[in-house]
Amino acid sequence: MKDTDKFLKLPAKGEAGDKEARLEAADCLKFGRGTDKNEEKAFKIYLQSAEEGYLPAYYHTAQCYENGDGVESDGKKAFYWYNKILEDDTGEYDAEDPTYDLARCYDLGIGTDSNDKKAFELYLEAAENGNTPAYQKVAECFEHGIGTKSDPDKAFKWYQKSAEEGWEPSYHNIAECYEFGIGTEPDPKMAFEWYLKSAEAGYMPDFYETAERYRYGNGTEINPEEAAKWYREVVDCAFDEEEHISDAEVFLKSYKGSDSKE
Repeated sequence: MKDTDKFLKLPAKGEAGDKEARLEAADCLKFGRGTDKNEEKAFKIYLQSAEEGYLPAYYHTAQCYENGDGVESDGKKAFYWYNKILEDDTGEYDAEDPTYDLARCYDLGIGTDSNDKKAFELYLEAAENGNTPAYQKVAECFEHGIGTKSDPDKAFKWYQKSAEEGWEPSYHNIAECYEFGIGTEPDPKMAFEWYLKSAEAGYMPDFYETAERYRYGNGTEINPEEAAKWYREVVDCAFDEEEHISDAEVFLKSYKGSDSKE
């Protein structure tokens, strides 16, 4: 069945009381699947369904309020609907778990006062329930003592779990743990491997870290060609500190590799 044909059948089913079909129709409108994209109309359906007590619609409504999808952004209303999921959840419906989102609200002061301790508790709960983005947030809390007592060993544990799960933002953090001995013994080889993975994932500050290690043989063999490759990335993205960009340009001017004429 084509997306368009599927969408055309959903509103009628929704009007007949099929709550799941109504929510699916809203998703189609929000993302333009099988119909023209209409975030305002999608939001109205989410909100109506939520106000009628359909729990799976609460999360969509909260997301719209937080991100301004189809409605003016309103942190307080976003927080209200995230929190209401926990208040109203009886296990009847398979609803999105809002624990991580509520943690962000307390962390960033979205719709409520900032509360580091509450944010940490919710990040930890979300992490223990398998929320991958929460792994890194818990690690950061343990590393810097945010909302909890500083604990480098636990910070390393959660960074490692996050990185091994493939959460790319944590690659830089685990590299720093191995470089500076945060919760583990310093290991230049492991630091290099994670800086490289981070750079390959597109984290621009680690273009320079990777180039430096290839240049001086820190954690890997000296490789001027690879160093030049990553220094070019530093110069091309022009994101890094001026000192790093200047350092990269100096190296590239003196580099006599096989592709130096490019």
